[in-house]
Amino acid sequence: MENNIEQIKNSLKVISQIFAGFEDYRVIGSALVAAINNGAHRELRDIDLLIDEKIYREVSKRFQEQGFKKVTKHAPGFEWDEYQKDNCLTFGVLLRGKFTKDYFEYKPNNFISLTIKNDYLKPTSYELYGETLRGIPLRSVYEGIKIASLN
Repeated sequence: MENNIEQIKNSLKVISQIFAGFEDYRVIGSALVAAINNGAHRELRDIDLLIDEKIYREVSKRFQEQGFKKVTKHAPGFEWDEYQKDNCLTFGVLLRGKFTKDYFEYKPNNFISLTIKNDYLKPTSYELYGETLRGIPLRSVYEGIKIASLN
């Protein structure tokens, strides 16, 4: 895992550059668990992101300017983008939607809409290996762990 820690550190440095000046995004998933634990609890392969569609084009451009390759992935009824680069973790844009006053809305297709109350996505700062992450509240992280354990 020692080599992976360098990949994690490289990736964390990229976040502040890619998202400079933006607020409508969140880091979610195992990177937040690592921050809570003050270090990687296992080998991390990716950093999961939730991004507002109004900033997505610029975020995508910034990833590509940093040398990341954009790869679009597909599953039944679901599509997401990943940004990959050697010596970094993959950045997975799991949810791209709209932040509104009361909730975040994600529409994977014309038939399904998912809304998440802003209370569950309130911007929360975490630190991992000296870098700050804009995540979700601790309670939401714990709820995500419980749900993921059912998969």
